[in-house]
Amino acid sequence: MFRYFAILSRMRSKKSSVSTEISILIKEIKDSLANANSQGVDSKKKCEEISLLLNSEAANSDSLISEILKSSIAWYLIPDENIFNLLFSLTENYFPKHKRNLLSNLISIEGTSENSQIFSEYQSRKIISEGSSMIEHFSWNELTKIVRFMKRNDYYDYWLLDKITQKFIYNDPSFEPLINYLNLTWTHEPISLELVYNFRQIISKSSLEIPIYNIPQILNLLIKSGAKYNMLNILNLLERVDSISIRKLKTSDQITLLIALVKCRRNQIFVNQEVFDALAEIIKKGIKRHDAECLVIIGKFFAELDYCDVELFKSIKETADKFGEADELLEYLLKTSPEIQVI
Repeated sequence: MFRYFAILSRMRSKKSSVSTEISILIKEIKDSLANANSQGVDSKKKCEEISLLLNSEAANSDSLISEILKSSIAWYLIPDENIFNLLFSLTENYFPKHKRNLLSNLISIEGTSENSQIFSEYQSRKIISEGSSMIEHFSWNELTKIVRFMKRNDYYDYWLLDKITQKFIYNDPSFEPLINYLNLTWTHEPISLELVYNFRQIISKSSLEIPIYNIPQILNLLIKSGAKYNMLNILNLLERVDSISIRKLKTSDQITLLIALVKCRRNQIFVNQEVFDALAEIIKKGIKRHDAECLVIIGKFFAELDYCDVELFKSIKETADKFGEADELLEYLLKTSPEIQVI
């Protein structure tokens, strides 16, 4: 508190501003978090000072809140009880456009791999409640972000999920958000059979126009919804997959594709061996290097596209060292059951 009065004194003497002081505090907190030996208590005190500055008469709350939201440690700052409560009290009178921007930023905040669930149940409920009243103002991508936010913070509003699903069914969503939404909401069963039917129809009409980077996710979804009902769509997409096109994919998409091809073979669908070998070799090299992205993504898939299961992740990391040639990786994937079957 003594330091807070010192800050106010500097501001009154025109030697500083609220924005400058908040920037200094954010940097100090960031440095403190980066130091494994630092004490969290000090950072908490600095968060309290930030909330006091935000609440001071000199504060231009809109621009300052924006600065905090854009900070690389927003995941630490925003869930602080004082900052969170003040943020919502300052924005109660926001116009819909400004409130939408605020909520869009909030649902996009992700924690670290060690602390992915950053908001308390009360805070998650508050954000989701505000989001429910703004659903008509959100873009398709923002709607999928709301669902991702629910999963990340383990807080579900099933009324809101149903409302979002109805919007996806009846309002002709753009292609990629529809894929993302189905992936996010599909565990053992789809969230809506009608939405799956719409998805199949879209694929049937545009299989030749689908970008190569969307094909891995689409193949997985088509197989999930019944390989025998989607055989023509699956075969049309497989025709576009070859040993050259797969090199254009990101690591995550290559792994997604490999798992889709494994499932195709399980369903007696022909897959070019050349594609299998090329994919397996690429991913094998990533695992040999202990490529963090490779391991995390495989872990996520084995956990049914949910956030990484720590025990499963450790098991995969240990298994990675045991792979020899590329075909051994394929054999491992093919024999690992039932995990791959429920992906």
